[in-house]
Parts: sequence; C-alpha cells; structure tokens
Amino acid sequence: MRFLLTLSTALGVLGLLPAEQANGCPPGQQRSLRNSIDSSAVILYGWVKNSQGEGAQGTTDFAITAILKSPPAFSGKQEVRIPRAIPVGDPQSPQRMLVFAEEYKGKLDYTQGIPVSPAFVEYFQGFLTIDQKNTTAVLRYCWPFMEHSDPDILEDALREFRSASMEELLEIGKELSPERLRSWLRDERISPPRKMLYGLLLGCCGDASDACLLRELVVSQWTRGSSAFEPLLGSIMLNPRDGWAQLLAVAEDPSREFMPRYDTLRAVRFFHNLRPEVVPATDRLAVIRHLIEQSDMCDLPIEDLRRWGNWSLTGAVLSKLSATETPLPIVRRAIIRYALCCPEEQARELIREVERKDPELIKDSRELLRRETDEQNAQKQ
Repeated sequence: MRFLLTLSTALGVLGLLPAEQANGCPPGQQRSLRNSIDSSAVILYGWVKNSQGEGAQGTTDFAITAILKSPPAFSGKQEVRIPRAIPVGDPQSPQRMLVFAEEYKGKLDYTQGIPVSPAFVEYFQGFLTIDQKNTTAVLRYCWPFMEHSDPDILEDALREFRSASMEELLEIGKELSPERLRSWLRDERISPPRKMLYGLLLGCCGDASDACLLRELVVSQWTRGSSAFEPLLGSIMLNPRDGWAQLLAVAEDPSREFMPRYDTLRAVRFFHNLRPEVVPATDRLAVIRHLIEQSDMCDLPIEDLRRWGNWSLTGAVLSKLSATETPLPIVRRAIIRYALCCPEEQARELIREVERKDPELIKDSRELLRRETDEQNAQKQ
C-alpha cells in the first residue's frame, strides 16, 4: 500500500499517518486497511485541491466523490477543508485518495490520506457490508482478490490472511479452490512468501496427490536455509507418512541449518495443539528427543515439554546439566524450570543439589514461573 506521507513535521504535528501507525500498530506489524473502519467516524473518497500555506498552518480542500462512512449530519457534503497543507501534485490529473477522520472533542481529526485506484475503492467498500468481527467472513470476502492485478488490493487481501489465526486459516482453507492454489504454487512469478501461505491452504483443501508438490516446495525453501513451515504443515496434513518422514530427516540431523530444524519444532507444536489426530504422540515425541540433543535450540523443546506437562523425557532433559559440556545459561535455566515443575523424584533431587550451589538461580526460576502463571491466569479472565 502506498501511504501518503508528507514531511516528517506533517507526520508528527499534522497526524497524517500510515494506517498501521494510526491504528496503534507498531511499525513493521502492518494491518489491512479494514482495521481503520471502526476507529474512523468519516471515510471519504475523492481528491485534494487548492492547497494553501504550509504544514499545520495551511489548508487543503478535498473534493468528495463518495462518502463511504459518516454520521447523518455529514450526508450531502461535496467538499471539506482539511486544516493542513497537503501536496496536490498535478492539478490536471489529481491523485484520487481515501481520507479517514476520527472524531476528537467534537471535531474531525483527519488521520490518514491514502492514494488508491478506483478498483481499490470498490474492493474496500465491500468490507463495509460484512461483519468486521467475523474473521471467516472477512477472509471469504478477500479470497477472490488474491493475486489481483492491482498490487494494493493484493497486498491488503494478503494482510487479512496473514493476520488471521492458524485456527481461522484452517477453517477457511477447507472452502477454497485447490485448482487455484495449485496453479499459484507452480507460477514462478509468485513470490515465495505468498507461496508459503498457499501451501498451508492447499493442505486444507487438496488431496494426497498435492503432497508431493508441497514437499518439493519445502525442499526448495530449506535448500536456501529459509522457513518452509506452512507448506510443511500442508504436506503432512495431506500425506502424514511421507510428510513426517521428510520432517524427521531434518530434525535428527544437527548439521542442518537452524531454520529448517526450527520448522520441525514448530510443526510438532502445531500437531500437538491443533491437529493431534494427524500425527501420533509417539512420533511427535521422537522429534522432540532429537531436538533436545542439539545445543543451539534444546531450550525450546524443553520449555515445550514443561508447558505440556510431559515428563516422559525427564532423564534426557536432566542429563544435560551433568553433561561434559556445560550448557548455555539459557539452556540451564530452561532445565531448572522444567525440573521445578516435574513431579518425578529425580527432578526434586536435582533442584536440591542446584539450590545448595546456586540458590539465586532457583529463586529467580521460581519467580519467573510465578509470573508466567499470573500472566496465563490474567489472559483467562
């Protein structure tokens, strides 16, 4: 999306902000333009003209082509004056824009000005007709716009899918067209990040014959040392035996780059939390056992075991403290937290031994666990 950015003074003083910042979203965590609907009292489509003065001391007239959202009293307006100077550009070919305003102390505060095409306005208007809180309805609306020729429409629709939860993606994925997804995955013009999403979605609506295509995509990503988490999930959902074999071959090889091995841990988490019926618990645990032995990431699966209350690998976890090579501090702390939660006697013995040598470590670990519990309880309320 091309956000209209004036000088830095205009951004700070005038409040003309990119959509993600105007909505309280930190830079880098971009949200779709739909998120501006609820917070805006007025949404207009038109063009700027007659810019006078400079910055906050100036004014700009905005000719209204369409009022997309407004209070009743605003109805019928054909032009508004924005209390700030905005560059007009070529007056013979004025830039069409969406303008958003929030109500502040009884007045309108114009917060965003976004250059858009007529096609984008038509796309955006569709959001006004659906329940903004129904993510499935939002994704269902956005689906026909995926791979749209207008890059702004495509980017905005992709943001909706990227901001959806995994559960929501799995749900909408069952409704989508596997034929379209297959064609996009084979299209060399489509970027790898988009193909990652499409790989997951194909895993929801495709058949076993699609698993081979997804495994090839996984290999392509892993060969470059990049993440292939989403198509990896898709391939396993369509063909658990062959997909899990591909995952296991990476998990048990500590010489592989970190990202492919981390993908295997993320996949274990996914099938543990959301699709436990697809991969047996014993197979998931076998991957965890391999990752525990890898010093550059073993703290992560140890923390997972603790959170899951799975103590079947207690011996392997605790033995890392007595290993010849002293574990990294982050690994040591993960083991201590695991032992503090573990009900087995060998864990209690280890805590007693460590507490004699380093009571502050045990004290700090207990405090961290207490805070973690408090945060979890707060989220449930």
